[in-house]
Amino acid sequence: MSAGDHGESYKDLLYVRRKFIHKDNLRNAIADVVNHIFKVRMQEVWGEGTTSCASDSKNSEPGIKTS
Repeated sequence: MSAGDHGESYKDLLYVRRKFIHKDNLRNAIADVVNHIFKVRMQEVWGEGTTSCASDSKNSEPGIKTS
């Protein structure tokens, strides 16, 4: 994103990163994505599993809550 012709300067991107991209915000965004995946996945295809395992071997429980 910082390379190419997209109309935003490096300074603009740096501002957004410093202002909005923090550990807590990323953690909350990841939790939202995981919760929505658990909500919309098709049980007839994937079954009724309650735990998933990511490629990094970390377990995720459905209904992740942050803070």
